[in-house]
Amino acid sequence: MSNSINESGDQKIVEEPGNGALELFPLPVNQSFLLELLTDIFTNYWDVIHLGVAVQGAVRDILNSRPVKNRHTLANPESLEQFAEMDLVGC
Repeated sequence: MSNSINESGDQKIVEEPGNGALELFPLPVNQSFLLELLTDIFTNYWDVIHLGVAVQGAVRDILNSRPVKNRHTLANPESLEQFAEMDLVGC
């Protein structure tokens, strides 16, 4: 992509009540950047994109090999298994 996603290095980690730590980083919001970003994502990564609702805390726990405490409250807890199989090295 021609625009850097985070040239200034302003990413930060904040605590979100009920969800834990979230990593935030600014993105440009101009039309040309967003079009280029979405085109890149859906052209090069369409086959690994999973759309739908994911409970942040549950996914975080799965990715960190921790048990999901609220599994019984999820409508489709079996959907979390796809996250357990992800290889995030180098992402």
